[in-house]
Amino acid sequence: MKLELNSKLPKINILKNRRKFKCNIIINCSKGNTFYIDALEKKDVYKYKRKIEKEALKEAEIKIKNKKSKKSKILSWIFLLINLTVITIILLVQAKDGEVASAGELHVNGWYLLCVFGLFAILMLCDQFSFATLIHKSTKVYRPNLSYKVSAIGRYYDVITPFATGGQPFQIYYLSKYGIKPSEAVSITLGKYIFRQIASIVFFGVALFVNLYITTSASNAGQVTIGVASWAGFIINFILLAIIILICTNKKIGGGLVIGFIKLGYKLKIVKDYKATFRKVMLGVRNWQSTIKSYNKSYFIVPANTLLSILYMISMYSIPYFIFCAFEGWQPAMWSHILTLAVMVDLAACFMPLPGGTGVAELSFVALFSSLFSTGNVFWALIIWRVASYYIYIIQGLLLLLYDAIIGNKRLSKNKEKWSKPKVKIEFTL
Repeated sequence: MKLELNSKLPKINILKNRRKFKCNIIINCSKGNTFYIDALEKKDVYKYKRKIEKEALKEAEIKIKNKKSKKSKILSWIFLLINLTVITIILLVQAKDGEVASAGELHVNGWYLLCVFGLFAILMLCDQFSFATLIHKSTKVYRPNLSYKVSAIGRYYDVITPFATGGQPFQIYYLSKYGIKPSEAVSITLGKYIFRQIASIVFFGVALFVNLYITTSASNAGQVTIGVASWAGFIINFILLAIIILICTNKKIGGGLVIGFIKLGYKLKIVKDYKATFRKVMLGVRNWQSTIKSYNKSYFIVPANTLLSILYMISMYSIPYFIFCAFEGWQPAMWSHILTLAVMVDLAACFMPLPGGTGVAELSFVALFSSLFSTGNVFWALIIWRVASYYIYIIQGLLLLLYDAIIGNKRLSKNKEKWSKPKVKIEFTL
């Protein structure tokens, strides 16, 4: 039987009338490592596909509704005030010790500060092009404007939510809002996340191991703590990535891990409804597996997104170096050293449940970078770094939301029918 669908569903083994064959249907239950289901008619395939899409979009909309609630907005303002309070305390402590230079005493090279915001533009372009390639893979159409908006809105909600977990639901919703089917939107955001995580682990590993002496030779307790925290952050991220890769690439081991986690949660009373949780989680697992399988078939998607992710991180972690150059002058030999310190600050701050690693990020920056700057400059370097790595995403996100409220939503209503049309048909056989 030949079907025409606009996106691929996960392929699994089907057992019917004692014959095994392939069918693009999601599982309902499991027995050991083999999944069983009855084959569905053509109309049932379409119904089930639409149901999966509606569930994905509904879940994203629920998360978005929670983020947009009055309570969530109040919490966001509280987190922002906490961040400003931490910076104020650092200012007062350093001012008391005479370690904050006055405006007249500062000698800053504006060209290097321009490079700082140039690096921000580069990393945003990397993010934009990454989304553009994945959107084109799913729809066969390049949409650079949508790619930028999805990237910016994701970064905005990442920096205002604990552990940077708020961006993906908004990206899924935003892609769906602009005519991309929810199943494809989930695959796009998931693929982007996996490529970024793989590149991050490689980049972090190289930075930490090549400059091992920096992370192991500390002069005070604060630096020792940050060094230990950065290695712990790297190990935790490595383990999580290894689990994700196993789940995505190995059906037996990955499926077994997921089932084991669900059973453990059920025994610990964390999981209330075993069947519903199993179905929901395995739906996500199959989505992950089909996404990776689809992207691995492309000779362009994997290397392009990996390289873009690495360039993104080089740009992001080079920002402190150009801030250093703005105050202390051009010193190329310091680039590798400062980049490693920036990685350590980021890994150490990932333990902090507050948005943007509030508190730990600022204190880690001061502890690791104080010895590199002349007396009185480190506080102003901290302010510029925090603007370029945190506040700028908030400003960009707010401007985008304002644009949508005034212009974007009106333009969407005029073009929604055109954007919602299927861009390509994919044929496969049951």
